[in-house]
Amino acid sequence: ASNVYQKSAHFGADMAVDGDPATRWATDAGLKKAWLEVDYGKPAAFRGVRIREAAYAGRIRKFEVKCVDVDPAKVLCAGETVGEKFSRDFEPFTGRKFRFEVLDAADGPTIEEFEMVRVK
Repeated sequence: ASNVYQKSAHFGADMAVDGDPATRWATDAGLKKAWLEVDYGKPAAFRGVRIREAAYAGRIRKFEVKCVDVDPAKVLCAGETVGEKFSRDFEPFTGRKFRFEVLDAADGPTIEEFEMVRVK
């Protein structure tokens, strides 16, 4: 992640991908931009993304989800709000590293869960 709230492991990037809605990745107060990157270790086909911003829903005002192991990075979806539960399907895409990039936020972004949805 580009930033972790007060460099605390309690709010580390891994908290956004642990499947536990009681934990979250958080960034320092006042940040308007930040990113969270997930490396799945080997390429796989994905068909969507699910994001939960429930703790402080509404902070994120513009974002992109993209595959960053291709050059140039491939934007898979973009939006203006995440809210409590964001879900978007897209054309299946094979990749290994994906980035959730907050391009504008009212305050330090915080995400409870980030999940790329695999093609079954």
